[in-house]
Amino acid sequence: MKGLITFLLVSMQLVSFGQFDKKKVLVVVYDRIDFSTDYSLNEIARANSIRGDEVYDTLINSLLNVLEAIDNGNISFSQVSEGEYQFIQSQITKVAMKKPSRQGVVLDNISNKEFNYLLSKNSADFVLFINYYQFEKVRVPEDEKEGLVRKLLETQNSGSIEGRLFYSRHLLDFEVYTKDKKRVMAKGRYELPMPGINVKNYTYEGKDVASIKMGYLRYSTWIANEISSVAISN
Repeated sequence: MKGLITFLLVSMQLVSFGQFDKKKVLVVVYDRIDFSTDYSLNEIARANSIRGDEVYDTLINSLLNVLEAIDNGNISFSQVSEGEYQFIQSQITKVAMKKPSRQGVVLDNISNKEFNYLLSKNSADFVLFINYYQFEKVRVPEDEKEGLVRKLLETQNSGSIEGRLFYSRHLLDFEVYTKDKKRVMAKGRYELPMPGINVKNYTYEGKDVASIKMGYLRYSTWIANEISSVAISN
């Protein structure tokens, strides 16, 4: 019901203000050091038929590709160029922040003029900083365990499956800034809405890019709608 009310309010504001100018969001993704996983890179690699040293780039590119494919009519995403990315990473400071608890960015070393120029050069209105990615290994939730065990036992001759029921959880710390370096959104340990666990995708424990991209897609759709609401209210 809350989601429906939000949707109706956004729709009413769109009608009220007339045609809404599409907003562009620059995306600055986490650096390699800001990617953490409970799995070995080789475990993730085996689930995707790639090498361990390809895992980081595969996940980064998948996330960026999904974001850039999103266009809800109001919001589009575009990654910064390699040169811009290196400049930003060299100037920002990442620190632990509260309310909400997260890894956030400090932009003090980038002047307002430089920041505004970066966005204007790219015809962008916002910057989405994805600051940290946690690829966790967790036990399958109790409410899903019984059915999954039963189905797995139908396909596997093993009596110890229940003790080995793990799955992956994907958590992001991210922030959204405007041209004037005003932070308008921040989330810590935001859990990607992954597909439901079934026998097929459990084979890879949610480590396969096909399943992960579904989480990226749902996140991208959600964040686009959230930024739309921010843009309308400002």
